[in-house]
Amino acid sequence: MTTKLQSSKQVNSLIQQLTAQSQSKFTGRLEIESTGGKQWDLYFCVGRLVWATNNFHAIRQLRRYLAKHCPKIKFETLIFPDSAKFSSWTYQVLWVLEKRQKISKPQLSAIVADIVTEELFDLLQQSSLRTMTYTCYEQEALEMMRMQLTAINLKSAFRQAQKNWQAWSKAGFGTVSPNLAPAIKNPKALQQKIAPKAYAALAKKLNGKRTFRELAQLTQQDPGRLLKSLAPYIRQKWIELVQLADLPRPAKTASTPPTKVSAPSQATPKTIACLDDDPQVRQLMERLLSQAGYRSLTISDSTQAIPIILERKPDLLFLDLVMPVANGYEVCTQLRRISALKDMPIVILTGNDGTIDRMRAKIVKASGFLTKPITAQKVVAAIRKYLSVSPKPT
Repeated sequence: MTTKLQSSKQVNSLIQQLTAQSQSKFTGRLEIESTGGKQWDLYFCVGRLVWATNNFHAIRQLRRYLAKHCPKIKFETLIFPDSAKFSSWTYQVLWVLEKRQKISKPQLSAIVADIVTEELFDLLQQSSLRTMTYTCYEQEALEMMRMQLTAINLKSAFRQAQKNWQAWSKAGFGTVSPNLAPAIKNPKALQQKIAPKAYAALAKKLNGKRTFRELAQLTQQDPGRLLKSLAPYIRQKWIELVQLADLPRPAKTASTPPTKVSAPSQATPKTIACLDDDPQVRQLMERLLSQAGYRSLTISDSTQAIPIILERKPDLLFLDLVMPVANGYEVCTQLRRISALKDMPIVILTGNDGTIDRMRAKIVKASGFLTKPITAQKVVAAIRKYLSVSPKPT
């Protein structure tokens, strides 16, 4: 049974929704979606909140809290296939670890409490900035009770999330998400402002690969205090804030290799380009293409992409949709205006495969879509699809 609830831009609406599910003894999933495309899932069992997760940084979040509370567990070894019993892979990981006695009850409770508090913080922030839509999906109570990990004190978690959010907002960071990653944009200006040793330390940490929350844990600081120390340089635009994709799930290593998807045998391997501002996506794409037998060309800066593509002339381009300065649609439009590139297959990379995005892709003459997270099977299937026939816009 699905019930669509009224949209609201009021923070109070979040409180009302949590109260309503608790009082109605709701069992199931409360889906909360912002107008920006971010989504949270809150799971209830007979009115009690049992889990919370999101669609953008769930794996980063789990890795961070496992490192905090269970440092002996190696995250890269957590290779678990999806199970029909669980709606959330991250919840499944914790459930399996607890059943195998790899983590203790106190460790489990601490991880779940931290994750729930963090999700509530993000919901409070988004509720203050965007319209939120709430949708309920009922589930069997017995099924939820069997899978329940630990009891969550919703009032306590919400009070802590409110306290954290109020402190963050009061410091003047209301529109800045702690899920953003700081990166040095103007090294010369920054070097002139701070001591060489301090700059060297900053340069190692502010590489655009760690969010504020990850940096705070690394440096053992409060995220708000960390942001406050960097705020003057961010205002000067010497440090920029970038969005990071979620991490891929742990996969089998070389000692236990995954089933390899090979490219068709060919005298000269095809060159596949990937334009994405996320370094982790580029690294993942390089590895997948190499394993599949293709040459890879990765590009980080959308403003420099066209000269590089003209020079190298790749056989196919994977093009990220969300990038600073020029987005994927703008880059695709420019590429299609160049006669030498008008027939090159261009596959849009996106985390939101919606109708509007597909319509815009048709307008700019993209060849197709590939939804994140990226896998070897998806990548090779797309390459084979768009290189085996004359490219046509979707």
